[in-house]
Amino acid sequence: MYTFQRQRLKKAIFRLAVEKYNKEVDHRGLPTKQQKEQFKAELYTYLQEQMKYFLTQAFDYAQKNNLNIHNDLNVTHKLDLEFKKQKLERTFKETPHEKFKRLSAEYDLIGDHEHAEWYIQNLLTDRESDEENPQKWFDYAQFCLKYDKTAHAELFMNKYVNIVGLDQNMNLFMGSLYLQNGMYKKAQRYLHTVLKEDWEHIQANILMGFMFEAINRPGLSRKHFALAKVKRMRELGQLQPKNNAPKNFRTQAIEYPVDIVDYKNVATKDQHIKPDDSDQIFFELIDFLLKNYLYKAADIALEYIQDTHSNQYLITKAKVRTMQGRYLEATAALDEMLPKNQDNLEAWVMRGHAFFLHGNLFDSEESYIKALRLQKQLKDPDLQERLGIVYAKRKAWKDARTVFLKCCKERVSTTSWIYLGLSLLRVGDLAAAEDAIAQANILDNTNPNVWGLMTILCLTTGAQRLAQANLSFKEAIDLGLKDHQQIEEIGDLYQ
Repeated sequence: MYTFQRQRLKKAIFRLAVEKYNKEVDHRGLPTKQQKEQFKAELYTYLQEQMKYFLTQAFDYAQKNNLNIHNDLNVTHKLDLEFKKQKLERTFKETPHEKFKRLSAEYDLIGDHEHAEWYIQNLLTDRESDEENPQKWFDYAQFCLKYDKTAHAELFMNKYVNIVGLDQNMNLFMGSLYLQNGMYKKAQRYLHTVLKEDWEHIQANILMGFMFEAINRPGLSRKHFALAKVKRMRELGQLQPKNNAPKNFRTQAIEYPVDIVDYKNVATKDQHIKPDDSDQIFFELIDFLLKNYLYKAADIALEYIQDTHSNQYLITKAKVRTMQGRYLEATAALDEMLPKNQDNLEAWVMRGHAFFLHGNLFDSEESYIKALRLQKQLKDPDLQERLGIVYAKRKAWKDARTVFLKCCKERVSTTSWIYLGLSLLRVGDLAAAEDAIAQANILDNTNPNVWGLMTILCLTTGAQRLAQANLSFKEAIDLGLKDHQQIEEIGDLYQ
């Protein structure tokens, strides 16, 4: 009943506005039939937006003030919200959990850590219970690790572990986490669990070696390093497989000479491992640690690598330094490698990202262009989006438009649609710009920059869209618009 009455009311208001328009507008020559139809379309859209807006406002007001609303209105409003939610999920095949992760990653990519954390925190407040979606605790813990919020990371990782339990990989992760935090007793407990299942486990032994080195137990440290290296030598065929066959002590005459052994000077099997093979053990551990944002522990492992001028060492060092936020040290490591390896695609991409995060747009653009020249069909969405942002910041709008058109085709990204809309606006293609901004608004209707850009577009179009501009600007302010350039431009356009 409510839906029927709402439609009748909407049509009545629409008819009243058209009649008033026909009476007051001079029809001699102008407006044309096409302009009349355009006016009707815009009016109908405006009425729909206003009815939805004020209906939502009314419900919010009623909820805040504990006012009763007729059950028909409540049911219809909930059905409308549910239908809208389902429609969006069908359109983008995206659950709320996936949407929050996507938006957090988008803000993280452009260096907006505040909004990135806000969206990742939304994972913790969704309607799904902990048992249905324990992954949210793991995702937030990893985010905290990335930004060195170790106390939060430990708290939420323990919540995840309490739900899903521990396997060998998770024990190794928790041991590494406590090791880099200096909590050695807890680290030992998790690593010991791994070694109980496999006493030769290479990465667990290496981490135990780090731990005993930190607490000044060199004998135990050497023991665990030796176990890891001997295991690798056996895997590579440099040592004979260990003979575990039991001996028949009844038939053997064994003498037990008593010698005093200085173990510091004893040459053990692990000392015969090749330097490259030894380094590879640490590189594999570093890969595991960086994958889980444990870059402090990775930095410890980096110190044990012997060949500090190899390509693999320099690239790994650049990865660690980038995660630590020491971008100039990362680029210095890459600059040491690149003169002799000009065709190393990974190094150029990493160099571009490090300079971008440091704020050096010129060198980041140069690195990205070098990478694209090495592989013209390179599919790296992060590189493309950041290159497009570089073009936009130096106001190369046609280049930015070209890049963001490609970005929008290859993945769902609010940032790409925003910058595509901005680029199209700057080159004067207002219709296409509005479509791009509308798409960005669908992907993230709480982004103040989208509403600010829509305000600029409406004011640029002309006075006939002033009402829409006012609504868009109000929404942008309510959502916390902080972009000073947008605010200044809107102010100039209002004048």
